[in-house]
Amino acid sequence: AVEHVLYTGAPHTSPALEALAAGTHDARAPVVLVHGSFHAAWCWADGGVLQELAAGGRRVVAYSLRGQGGSDAPGGVDYAPALEEHTADLAAVVKQVSAECGGAAPVVVGHSFGGLVVQQYASGVVAPPAAAAFVLAASVPPSGNRAMIGRFFRRDPLASVRLTWAFAAGAARRDAALCRSTFFSGATPDEVVQAAMARMAEGSNGPLLDLKRLEKESLPIGPPVPAGARVLVVGARGDAIVDEEGVDEAASFYGAGAPVWLEGGHDVMLDLAAGDFSRELGAWMDAQAL
Repeated sequence: AVEHVLYTGAPHTSPALEALAAGTHDARAPVVLVHGSFHAAWCWADGGVLQELAAGGRRVVAYSLRGQGGSDAPGGVDYAPALEEHTADLAAVVKQVSAECGGAAPVVVGHSFGGLVVQQYASGVVAPPAAAAFVLAASVPPSGNRAMIGRFFRRDPLASVRLTWAFAAGAARRDAALCRSTFFSGATPDEVVQAAMARMAEGSNGPLLDLKRLEKESLPIGPPVPAGARVLVVGARGDAIVDEEGVDEAASFYGAGAPVWLEGGHDVMLDLAAGDFSRELGAWMDAQAL
């Protein structure tokens, strides 16, 4: 069964962070799941990823970043947090999940901009990382998304404008066709797109990140601490947000080997490849003896 629980974020503001959790800890590493823009903890449960990973004998926790879903928004709903604030929250959640699991270090999984949070955590800028491994799923690469935006514009200017509108104006939360083209594939059932769009509309309370500060202060992300951290990189062939070059950049930067490629759109935890993502992640963790 999926539980509704609360964690406490970074000590200087101590936001209450809503979370969904499932499974019990055994000898396997627990898993912490970090979402991206317009999403919250719900995205990992609605597609069954949280439950499938837990069924493999793990404690699995998906939490909502500050200001998203049911999590507190220190500074108010219009405040745009810095990447470092999210990273400090992740460090606090990892510490709490580890304590609940007898000190076991978790595998930390980040999707989209959540992957950037995971990468900064791995770099040790905010706190020494205490994770067993890191997984980047359709993640913004360590250099950020500026180069990807340029590549998308050169390939298809109109699609690039639609993508900008989807995020800058939040239109993907109101327009089903735009939500589909941004986050999903053409084959995704309408009911999946509609359900996700409704979740996005009610749960994305304010800006996820201060993008100006991100460019000036946080990018590019530095190498992981310690060097040689175990990293899995996953990409989606039909991703309209993170292109193949971005996925390859992350894999090369972390020495992760060839990325795992899934069919479908950006939302690998909700789209047609959700089951494949769960299986690939579970198999990789087993192969790493995690």
